[in-house]
Amino acid sequence: ASANNPQRIEETRKKKKVVPFKKSDRIVRGAIIKILMKVNGVSQNELFRQIQDLDIHREEEIFVRILADLEKEGLVQIKGKRVFLPGL
Repeated sequence: ASANNPQRIEETRKKKKVVPFKKSDRIVRGAIIKILMKVNGVSQNELFRQIQDLDIHREEEIFVRILADLEKEGLVQIKGKRVFLPGL
């Protein structure tokens, strides 16, 4: 019934707030994995610098939180101040 109702469709569109990819955590997560696939075992400071070099700018606290989330999910391992892909 609401599929053909233009007002209902517009109300649904207004409710969805999607963060642009460039400003999302997803781009940072992907960049971290991509960098580690090229050079496994990068220091956290170097990883942060490389992400900034890719024109992805985040505050360091946000970067650290994203890195911790990746570790909790088992996608990276942090040993000391270095970050690795698991099993490599």
